[in-house]
Amino acid sequence: MNYKKTIMYSEISEQPQILQTMPDKLRATLDKIAISCKKKKPKYIVTASRGSSSNAIAYFKYLSEIYVGLPSTSVYPSVYTIYESRMQLKDSICIGVSQSGKAMDAIRVLEATRKAGGITIAITNHEDSPMAKAAEFHLYLGAGLEKSVAATKTFTAQMYALFLLAKTLSSDKLKSFDVSSGIQKVIDLNSDIDKLAVSQKTLNHAFVLGRSFCYSAALESGLKLQETTYTKAQSFASSDFHHGPFAMIDNTSTVFLIMPKSKVFKDLLELKEKSELQSAKTIVVTDCDKTKGTIGTLKIPSGDDYSTPFYAATAMQLFANSLSVAKELSPDTPRGLNKVTITM
Repeated sequence: MNYKKTIMYSEISEQPQILQTMPDKLRATLDKIAISCKKKKPKYIVTASRGSSSNAIAYFKYLSEIYVGLPSTSVYPSVYTIYESRMQLKDSICIGVSQSGKAMDAIRVLEATRKAGGITIAITNHEDSPMAKAAEFHLYLGAGLEKSVAATKTFTAQMYALFLLAKTLSSDKLKSFDVSSGIQKVIDLNSDIDKLAVSQKTLNHAFVLGRSFCYSAALESGLKLQETTYTKAQSFASSDFHHGPFAMIDNTSTVFLIMPKSKVFKDLLELKEKSELQSAKTIVVTDCDKTKGTIGTLKIPSGDDYSTPFYAATAMQLFANSLSVAKELSPDTPRGLNKVTITM
């Protein structure tokens, strides 16, 4: 199969157009959220999600705590669904994120928060979903039906909705950026990405490392490798990897480092050099012309700390798609997985 013939590739290619229209589509709802927050003055943010949606939330956590000034924490949904606990959520903003809007465990968290008097926000790709109905406010992604099991366009749409939400909550301290153009530049480089992926068709185990805003891209990239290529990919924040996990590195290791030029670039560079001293093979995702992986480099456009995660995630989506095809697998229908997974 040609890598461009997959549904996954088609949906990756839709991302620039989807993201370009989101600010205008979400503006009215974001304005209402801003009014509610001004009135209720929330003191913290709680989130509820699973899978790729949780990886998008990892991106939002940095936006919230750096630019909004509110602590953000993920609630374990089983606290409600299994243990029937009751937390004090009156002074919170609760954000539920789910592609399908059918994540019943996350919905329970939203319902409990709304009952307690907190502000509730759902982010889904289905206007009439149970999660959309459970929350006071719904940020509708409008990404169109996602047929491939592996989330691509809905992941970046979730990230962008969360960015726009953080921008609103921060009173526009965050600067707008041309995410659509940046992602299109990554897609335009896909032939180079494909060549690198094909060269790695025997890849069975990998580490995927990032930090700060790009930690979310590392988490999602590891998940994409797992579900579409069956690679035993382990994702870590580079700051944590320096500790116990680094002991796993040897001459059989392949390490992906997501390291755009940012405030944490030096830490990733140190880890790259340290890994290569152990004879590990490296693949670098970066906008730095001087930084190369021993196996290869996935180039991404330059940007700031909160825009480059979009470009890194897209580059790794393309890599996973091509690697899956090179392994003669189907990235659209991974074994044992369904598009919608219901957990309680």
